[in-house]
Amino acid sequence: MKSNDSCESLIEKYYRAIFLYCLQLLGQDIVAAEDCTQDVFETLLEKKNSLDFDQNMRGWLYATADRICKDFRKKETKRIELVGSIDEIGEIPDLNVLDDSTAVFDSLSNEEIRLLKEYYSEKYGERMNLAKKYGMTQSQLTMKIHAIRKKLAKSI
Repeated sequence: MKSNDSCESLIEKYYRAIFLYCLQLLGQDIVAAEDCTQDVFETLLEKKNSLDFDQNMRGWLYATADRICKDFRKKETKRIELVGSIDEIGEIPDLNVLDDSTAVFDSLSNEEIRLLKEYYSEKYGERMNLAKKYGMTQSQLTMKIHAIRKKLAKSI
């Protein structure tokens, strides 16, 4: 019970400060800062039973925010590089126009088709849940989608 109360107290006390810290680290990208701040407090809640709340939790929160923001920037850099290489492939057909019977999809497995449809029907912020559904990280999901797109492009 103490850890739940401590977590709530820390969230109330430090949420804004951690958000502003993430915002600064991520070059004023509000959406990224919100995501990273959420990740910091999700990590706190996941680890609440193993944390010593009598120690410097403020320092722990900032160190966690720092690590999460650094990881985000690394992933973002890789994503930008990957998107740049994907742009060289050319135009990918609109998946909403094509149905499963279209010959373009013959090169894909049913799982790949389902994954593409779910990926592009999800809002950007909901893709983390999709990644979890398929037992992947969000980065792995993005890389899988790009590989499928590349495979599609070759079949066109």
